Amino acid sequence: MSAQGARLVEYHWVRDDTEEDLVGADWHQENIASLVNGLRRVGRRAGWPWHVGNQLPLVAWHPDGTPWTPSPDVMLHPHAGTERRARMDARTEGVPALIIEVASTSTWRVDVGLDPTARHGAKGFEYLALGVVDYLVFDPTGKYIPEGCRGWRLREGRREPWLPDPDGRYHGPVGLSFHPEGLFLRLYAPDGRPVWLDHEVTDLEDRAAILEERAAILERQTSAQAQEIAAAEERAAVEAARAAVETARAAVETARAAAAEERATTETARAAAAEERVRWLEERLRQIEQEHADAP
Repeated sequence: MSAQGARLVEYHWVRDDTEEDLVGADWHQENIASLVNGLRRVGRRAGWPWHVGNQLPLVAWHPDGTPWTPSPDVMLHPHAGTERRARMDARTEGVPALIIEVASTSTWRVDVGLDPTARHGAKGFEYLALGVVDYLVFDPTGKYIPEGCRGWRLREGRREPWLPDPDGRYHGPVGLSFHPEGLFLRLYAPDGRPVWLDHEVTDLEDRAAILEERAAILERQTSAQAQEIAAAEERAAVEAARAAVETARAAVETARAAAAEERATTETARAAAAEERVRWLEERLRQIEQEHADAP
């Protein structure tokens, strides 16, 4: 081909993200927060040195080597550590293993773009050219990506579509997987268990708070009932003690009456014996007097 017939290819690199680029609808921001928090929980529980960035600036470069600083919605670096930071520098720390962008009206064409000559640029092309192994774009509304997700992977340096497995999930690094569920992208841990979304965690915390409040009410009611039972038992014990005292008093009175009766019986017997003695003595005296009178 002659020089006159040659066409100069003009690349349109994606510009750096600005703060205005990072503002989105509720579901856009909530998806980012849920994915970031979920990935952090998974990494923390496994003890892995992940750094999960939430729209964290990534100091990188365009395919022609010129500087580029995108701020991916979700970025997973497997070895950068958990400490908070202001940016991730791919020049010194390496390229992230996973990037997820949440599509919006103003960004979706750039997010799924693979043609660097397109006027709006092509993040898909640039991320993969940078060396990002797994790149996924999620559309919460399904308006721009009807299948919900669209992604690509690098395998032996070659770009290939990232397609869902038969279970409908997009299986990624270290056993992680993702599945569109309505307005949210569900993360699954390496053991296959779903990771709670932020609003589900909040719902669970609300439910736990309600249950704790109910438990506290029941505890107070139980305590009050226990106090009532203790008071009733104390009253019953007092009444039982009083009854025992009355029974003891009645026993004492009965004993006293029995003693008095016994004493009366004894006195009666003694009086009868004395009277019998008197009668005998009188009879004896009479006999003696009679004998004396009859003597010559």
